[in-house]
Amino acid sequence: MNADGSRVRQITRSTPLVHFPSFSSDGSRLIFNSSADGKRILKILDLTEGNTTRYLPGRFDVCHPALDEFPSWGPKGTRIAFESRRTATKQIFIIGSDGTGLKQLTFGDHNNCYPDWRQ
Repeated sequence: MNADGSRVRQITRSTPLVHFPSFSSDGSRLIFNSSADGKRILKILDLTEGNTTRYLPGRFDVCHPALDEFPSWGPKGTRIAFESRRTATKQIFIIGSDGTGLKQLTFGDHNNCYPDWRQ
């Protein structure tokens, strides 16, 4: 879509829910939650090629049984932050866009939600 609202186009084609989209800094990729596989998983859409893939298959499977959601691209496009229920409470994790370097950023007895790279 252009800044003036013209040239709107549909970029996802799945019938299940697609939610919580986040564009990479260069605008070439979109990461989002999808329920296309019967459970909510993170998927990446290459906007240039039109290919949608499960987040980095064969490397780190972000589809953890605990539910990962609200992905957010880092400003350089090299890292992705997301909220996860991998612990007793919701916490924020980051991972490289190449599927390496998973790291938990927040800890504690309370929920930490909705990661955002903006200050």
